[in-house]
Amino acid sequence: MPKLECHEFRVLLTNGSVLQFTSHELFTLIHSPRVRVLLFVSLLLIAMGNPTLFPTMPVYTSRTFYWGISLVLYILILPYWGFAFSSVWQKYTSRPLPVLLSTAPLICILSGFAAYLPNVLGDWAPDRGDPVTWGTYVKNVIFAHAIEMTALVWLFPLQRSELEATVEEKADTQTNRFIILNGKSIPLEIIRSVKSAEHYLVVTTHARTSEYRARMKDFLGQVTHEDGIQIHRSFWVAKEEALELAGAVVHTQSGEALPVSRGRHPEVKEWFGDNRKPH
Repeated sequence: MPKLECHEFRVLLTNGSVLQFTSHELFTLIHSPRVRVLLFVSLLLIAMGNPTLFPTMPVYTSRTFYWGISLVLYILILPYWGFAFSSVWQKYTSRPLPVLLSTAPLICILSGFAAYLPNVLGDWAPDRGDPVTWGTYVKNVIFAHAIEMTALVWLFPLQRSELEATVEEKADTQTNRFIILNGKSIPLEIIRSVKSAEHYLVVTTHARTSEYRARMKDFLGQVTHEDGIQIHRSFWVAKEEALELAGAVVHTQSGEALPVSRGRHPEVKEWFGDNRKPH
């Protein structure tokens, strides 16, 4: 899996809640039928909206044309834009990234592109009406952010619940072992990796990434060498997830490159050899 799809987002929603997900989950959400329906309904509402709210696009054909193009470009660009913006943000702070702060610049860029489009297409482009003003950018950001919040607050939890239920149902048929963290049970079969982050454990499964208030020793006391290997004081990798040991780095099935501590390197190398994995 490409590095982009392995990227972890930790974002602050406008309602004050914090949401953590991977780029793979974002890709899945964007291309889901639910989001397509959301975008279609949103475009319909915008096209049939009150002209006073859209003075730069006076008729429904104009609104449908410019908003339709902008929404398509938004969907195509968003994962890459989010990856780049989030990567820069995480270099300077560990705080969650505000969604509005990260996507507002993209929406403004697309609004400017749509305003310039008639200069490129000429008579092929519908009339936009009044010139674009700063108020136009503000309105576009508000409308687009309302769509984003609907997708993240309402649609994303539905997608995650369905995927997790499917994975856990499959796991139940393969194993009866569960890991208990902070009173919650997790099927061992679905766990890919565990990372220690201060007073929390970040557990990555096939469906999601979740935080549990627990310590690494709480987890390690419930697994064996047959289940996986602790490659660093802060990292544990499942047997199926660990693909190759290359120097002081473990390459995983998810496409990540996890560091191996110097003190654990001999043990990790022996484990890879015992499990007939490249090392």
